[in-house]
Amino acid sequence: MKNSLMVLLLLLFLQTKAQQKTSVKFGKISQEDFKVMPPASDSDANAIIIADIGESNFKTSPQSVLSLKHNRFSRIKLVNSNGFDAATITIPLYKGEHSTEKLEDFKAFTYNLVNGKVEETKVSSSTMIVENYNKNWVLKKITFPNISPGSIIEYNYTINSDFFTNLQPWTFQGNYPCLWSEYNVEVPEFYNYVVVSQGYQPFHIKEESSYNTVLNFVQRLEDMGRMVDQSQSSNWITLPVDIQKYKWVMKNVPSLKEEAFTTTINNHIAKVEFQLNTIKYPNSPIQYIMNNWSKVAVELNNDEEFAANLYKANYWIDGLLPFRVDTNMSKTFVAKKIFEFVRNNFTKKNDNSFYLHSSLKEIFKNKSGSSSEINLLLTALLSHYNISAQPIILSTRTHGKVHEFYPLLSRYNHVITQVNLDNEQTVFLDASVPNLMFGILPLDCYNGQARLLTKDDLVPLTFSPESLTEKTYTNVFINEGEKFEATISSKFGCYRSKEIRENLSHTDKKKQMDYFTSKIEPDFSLDSLLIDSLNTINESINIDLYTSFNKFNSDIVYFNPFLVPFVKNNPFKSTNRLYPVEMQYLSNEVFTLNMEVPKGYVIDELPKSIRYNYNDNEGKFEYLIFNNNGMIQFKSILSLNKANYTRDDYDSLRDFFSLIITKQNDKIVFKKVKA
Repeated sequence: MKNSLMVLLLLLFLQTKAQQKTSVKFGKISQEDFKVMPPASDSDANAIIIADIGESNFKTSPQSVLSLKHNRFSRIKLVNSNGFDAATITIPLYKGEHSTEKLEDFKAFTYNLVNGKVEETKVSSSTMIVENYNKNWVLKKITFPNISPGSIIEYNYTINSDFFTNLQPWTFQGNYPCLWSEYNVEVPEFYNYVVVSQGYQPFHIKEESSYNTVLNFVQRLEDMGRMVDQSQSSNWITLPVDIQKYKWVMKNVPSLKEEAFTTTINNHIAKVEFQLNTIKYPNSPIQYIMNNWSKVAVELNNDEEFAANLYKANYWIDGLLPFRVDTNMSKTFVAKKIFEFVRNNFTKKNDNSFYLHSSLKEIFKNKSGSSSEINLLLTALLSHYNISAQPIILSTRTHGKVHEFYPLLSRYNHVITQVNLDNEQTVFLDASVPNLMFGILPLDCYNGQARLLTKDDLVPLTFSPESLTEKTYTNVFINEGEKFEATISSKFGCYRSKEIRENLSHTDKKKQMDYFTSKIEPDFSLDSLLIDSLNTINESINIDLYTSFNKFNSDIVYFNPFLVPFVKNNPFKSTNRLYPVEMQYLSNEVFTLNMEVPKGYVIDELPKSIRYNYNDNEGKFEYLIFNNNGMIQFKSILSLNKANYTRDDYDSLRDFFSLIITKQNDKIVFKKVKA
């Protein structure tokens, strides 16, 4: 009995140990590996990440120089041709002023099962494409050859870095399911990193431990966590240290697909990131690497690639504007004129940096720049004409969230302008977006915390989608003549107006008719339309749609009073959702219709009225319809009083929209009166 218990305990121990690591090894491929299939939760996956394993640690080179090494091994099965995107990999390398991270020991193979035998194709590193993404990043891209449905690809490489601030992050989740994702990190005790994690997936393993060792290396002069030229300063160190070990493992990680009402999927994927906070060698003062916001503000104000030239005399501006600015003009008038000039005459180039890549004068001359460059130019122009304007840095919704407490400038990608006008009125401007009203920001800017640059600080501001409400009013007028006609009049808010302008400005009548035909109830035909203020950017759009209904010639007529439904299809299609629902604004939509019962008919069936409150006061749907002595009065309201809903709300939110769509399809049944 005692021996049996010992055997059982041993088996449990061995099973537990086996679960602590994967059996997948680089270059060890068998026929069985080709039988791996997507998990049930991702049965339609086009590729499967069988294993993705990373390791980051500090090693001494043959020259006794301490470097940060990052190794990655990944194996992927391409299930079908739609998964071939996974066979192109991108390796980012950080680039500083004097050096760039080095890619070393790159090895990669494509494996195919041919007549029961594994055939391998070596990937040549000479086919790698190098792209200078921006001033700080170089991208190395390579595509695997000889791939077909069922192929397995794998690669292994090491990044050698002198940039200790760039301890590699690790992403556990992505476009494809991952059976095993593992990251191991070892850090000497004198480097203190802030570890930031996100995501909704549980860790299979999350361990932290330490061990003692002795490091022998040449300490070079450090500048903000970057090792600089050894010739500047060096000191041989033999140092007993504690090495802090971290291990994170996730198993059977589901893919994360972008769904409706998502800012960016990058906000929700499971990952860990690192920020070097301090360096403290024995018998040396502590070195602070991560600045506070005040220090960052001073740096940005003195930076030639950001704010250093915004408030200088900039005499080159004089005479360049196509209109005259007089001192007796109001600040509001001048600000609008300058804003409209920049908005209408400068072309935006794609860029994810908030720094200047050209001088303000060159940007003005070329009439083009990144969105941030255009808005920094706007700030300089306003300041030149004595209008108080200051830049605000932020991260757009499609770029991702910022850390509110850590001054990590790499998280910011966009600049807008704060302007102080007459009567202490403050407006926020973005002149890089066409068809945008004065004082209105793009929806992409409403992503939480931003930072206003003052002389000595970066002051936190909040741009929340909860602060926006988009209102739409639609009213239907019925005119019974030779044919049953209805005029649909709608008034839109500023963002819906912008959307319509982007779709229909400078288009012909047919495209405009097709656009609105798709919006109305299919039993109605669109005969003509009138769009008010389509090309007047600072006005909301009003439309009149002139429609007709040709079915009042049957004994039984099914009539949908909801001529313009709030929503045609349920945007929440997935059976479950792994992350929150993030809408762009609050909304309030109202639809009304009044009509007499058509001559020669009586109401055989009238839809039931309902009032439905979602999560108390977070949403509301009303469908109210009455027959008042032959006069049908119909009113419907859809309100969403919250922009962000948790993933726990998903099922009920999907059911709420299903209820709306079902109710919108209810019809009045008219029956012809027999003579």
